[in-house]
Amino acid sequence: MEARVKALPKVVIEKYIELYKRGYSIRDIKPIKNDQTYEVFVNSKYDIRVIDRNLVYEDPMAFQRIDYFLTKNEFFYMIPMLTIKETIVGFILRGAFRKDYSTVYREFTDAKLRVPVMFGFDKSFATLDEKPECYPIVICEGCKDCMVLKRFYPYVLANNTSSMGLNADILSNISNKFLLAYDNDDAGRDGMARDKKILRSKGFVVDSLDITGDFKDCADHIKSPREFKNLIIQMRNKLKMLYNLTIV
Repeated sequence: MEARVKALPKVVIEKYIELYKRGYSIRDIKPIKNDQTYEVFVNSKYDIRVIDRNLVYEDPMAFQRIDYFLTKNEFFYMIPMLTIKETIVGFILRGAFRKDYSTVYREFTDAKLRVPVMFGFDKSFATLDEKPECYPIVICEGCKDCMVLKRFYPYVLANNTSSMGLNADILSNISNKFLLAYDNDDAGRDGMARDKKILRSKGFVVDSLDITGDFKDCADHIKSPREFKNLIIQMRNKLKMLYNLTIV
């Protein structure tokens, strides 16, 4: 699944990686109380860094792709986007005290060689090739949703938007079964309907998680341990019943 990549101009991508390495581990900073984003990130398996904007402005032109994001966020998270060999192919940037986010990632030389530029496509997917069955992939919108669902099922990816786009074709090389877990808002519902139609037109098996009530997305369920447990039970049941799989 590893692909050859054509890096962005070296001064750009190397600067992002350098900035990431200079950040503080989220586990080393003072806890941010009553903050859902912090809670999900600090309890994830990922090496998420907290960046002070002052570290960026020593060379602002190297970060021109996110200059608008930087003007609004003095402190922000950098979440690495990886391949199954743990190669960094990009970053998700999320405001530490705002909901702003931005992304930057490498580009692939050949569409046939691409891996999905989605959050969650890391070493957890290395075991997929070892499975005799065709395991389904759970697709959600945001990296927080992906992190909380990965606690219970490894094959989860986040679009970083409300639609799979070109990733639908790329993922067809990995599985033909998908469980969509999009946000409970207009964009999420529209994106889910669109992606269901596209995936089914390819002959794939598709189902979706029901996110109802006052919950916006999967990560939002952690506000209520009971409802979060119900969401996970629903996910497991759909993976078992609809795809005839045994999920441990």
